[in-house]
Amino acid sequence: MGTRQKFQVVALCGLLLAGLGCQPPGARAMFEGEARLKAGEAKQAVAQFEKAVKLLPGEWRAWNYLGLARHRAGDLDGAHKAFQSAMEMAGERRDSPEDAAFVLKFNTGRLALDRDRLADAKTELHAYSMSAEPSFHAYYWLGEVYRKEQNWVEASTEYQKALAQDDRSAVAHNRLGMAQLWMVQPSEAAKSFEAALKRNPEFVQAHLNLAMTYQWYLPGNDAKALEAFQQYLQLAKEPASGVQALADALQIKVRPNPPPVSPGVETNQLTAVWSPQGTNAASTNLVIEIPPATNAPATNLVVEVPSPTNTVVEIPPVATNKPPVRVTQVRPTPTNRPPVEVIVPPVTPTNRPPVKIAKTTVTQPHVDPGTTEKTEVKAVPGVARYQYVKPKRPAPGAVVDPAGLNKMFEAALHQHKINELDGAIAGYRKVLQVNPAYQQAYVNIALALQVQGEVEEALPVYEQALAINPLSKVTRHGFATALSRSEYYVDAAMEFHELLELYKDDLSAHLALGGLYSDHLKDSGKAVVHFKKVLELSPQHPQAAAIRQWLFNHSQR
Repeated sequence: MGTRQKFQVVALCGLLLAGLGCQPPGARAMFEGEARLKAGEAKQAVAQFEKAVKLLPGEWRAWNYLGLARHRAGDLDGAHKAFQSAMEMAGERRDSPEDAAFVLKFNTGRLALDRDRLADAKTELHAYSMSAEPSFHAYYWLGEVYRKEQNWVEASTEYQKALAQDDRSAVAHNRLGMAQLWMVQPSEAAKSFEAALKRNPEFVQAHLNLAMTYQWYLPGNDAKALEAFQQYLQLAKEPASGVQALADALQIKVRPNPPPVSPGVETNQLTAVWSPQGTNAASTNLVIEIPPATNAPATNLVVEVPSPTNTVVEIPPVATNKPPVRVTQVRPTPTNRPPVEVIVPPVTPTNRPPVKIAKTTVTQPHVDPGTTEKTEVKAVPGVARYQYVKPKRPAPGAVVDPAGLNKMFEAALHQHKINELDGAIAGYRKVLQVNPAYQQAYVNIALALQVQGEVEEALPVYEQALAINPLSKVTRHGFATALSRSEYYVDAAMEFHELLELYKDDLSAHLALGGLYSDHLKDSGKAVVHFKKVLELSPQHPQAAAIRQWLFNHSQR
């Protein structure tokens, strides 16, 4: 169980039996609970530790273990209550680095991170990392807090501290590379991705991140980019949509006349099921449970390489009373290559009806990949179909003055943020006259058109943005939402399914598909599947009660 315990259960129970005069059944429950945790049986461990706290109600260690077990079982609120009891029992000792109860700072910090309480997580993890013995886990998870805050400088610092303690984690190297890319340090990012692959040659997302970094940010490395793309395609069980096309284009550019494939040699096939390597490796680079929580389920989400050039404006959810969120500007990069993607907090347009885009939540529960494979959406009589434009991907323009181009974009972005949408759209179009492959300009034009109510006019603009970067989450989601608002329900469902091929745990896509299938496509069976996924991913979702009522009503038919 790693650093989260700082003691052995044998020693603990000896202390309990000898010093506290506890009943033997309490010690046995502790033993059994730890064995269940080690076996990855979190729910069974919860039952054992619940017995332990009944027999040892004043023992903070029993409550601490119960909190750990509930955390791994996905009961975050229950874990919080258990840790609160542990802190109450431990008293002031939890603030002393010399006391075993100090580990509660780490455990409560980890839980706060998973509950998206970033201020609490930062306070607890920072205190633990500063006062306890230097620990890979403390630094890594503090880096995760900063990553969620999009504080890339601090995130990079903490990842580097973690790797200084233990450099075997492919995940940490990959995370460091992502932070460096956001800081406009592509050469350093490439080194970090390569370090991740050195520790785990089958880390599929590190291959993809390295490929995209070479292709878009380090000109003159087409051969290396192609090699990384090919490694990714060979290893990925379900390659991200659009990657094969990128690799094919590079193949033609690097090797115009490739030799024929020998008979019997299969290409693009999975040859071995990928499994983590190294003590701290895990199966993705998005939500990673590093020991001591080695038995937590992994996710299947894909992390995109961020664009270090400009900002994409997202439309906020409907009926929100939250104040506007400041958009973080990223320093421009001296390259005229089209960026890959930026996802930033939304700005709140005023006096305009916002477009409803459900907030995506990254959670721990595992989503069965079987529900997110390519799914055929059947045509429904009376439901209109969208005529796709299918534009070709434009070539980047020869930008003589990249800094001037970025200023043009920022001027348009400023007008967008103050809701001068006509001026913003005109500004973005000027940017595209200089560089027709400026993806964020297309995205922001489409978003602005949606806010103005010109939803159908936004559709071909979204297609153009997707032609440049088919991996863009923001663009795919915006396109699917615009199709739904335009009553092209079949095509909207197809695009949401396309999104799930890249982001399997995307809550908003599952919620949207549940609504489309229940209200417009008349397929209640598929609606049930997606609504259940919403509840699995977010049991406390604001629409959870309505979804449960819908599921109950459906079950009574």
